[in-house]
Amino acid sequence: MKLNKVLVLFALPFIAQITMAVCCCDDDGGAPPTLEPLSLCPIDSVVLYVLNNAGNEPVVLDSDSLNKAAFGIRMDLISNNVASHCHHRKPMPSVFSSAFALACDCNDYNNFSGPLAEVLDFQITSLNHINSKYPANSVVTDLFRERKGDAVGAINTTFFSTSTSKDYILMQAPDSSGIYQFAISLTLANASILKATTEKVYLYEN
Repeated sequence: MKLNKVLVLFALPFIAQITMAVCCCDDDGGAPPTLEPLSLCPIDSVVLYVLNNAGNEPVVLDSDSLNKAAFGIRMDLISNNVASHCHHRKPMPSVFSSAFALACDCNDYNNFSGPLAEVLDFQITSLNHINSKYPANSVVTDLFRERKGDAVGAINTTFFSTSTSKDYILMQAPDSSGIYQFAISLTLANASILKATTEKVYLYEN
């Protein structure tokens, strides 16, 4: 009897390895998924919206005019392959099933919520004259702050797959009322440059 127990103890690691080898989490019963190395997820495009920051929370503007003291920009990063690049299914071995056969628990996932593609340069540009220091086509990144919940702080250019939307609030309004338009450009580590422009909006005084 003691010999049998010793043999069982030695056999357990091999049983676990066999279980992992046959473990399959594909819905179609195919081969087990390959877990790719966790890596940066791609950014494919950028979409911008004009924000109305007059209330408790910024909302996308639903008109073509806005109090210039309430102007903001929402930037959405579009990554077409987040699901395949950033979320890897993780088979969980189990040596017990209702039929006492090798089985897998496929309800557990290794969801990697990692950084999106590295951003080397981030710029906000005004296509229109802001003031004497910032004429048309000036880089005005330093006039904006990033809003996170109720807090407003420095712009963070690290973007994560779980938070691909950013709100930027204009802290210094233009000197004059008029039609304004802003652009954002991202230079990525792979040398690609993504650009987007807001809709035109008429910014007015109180």
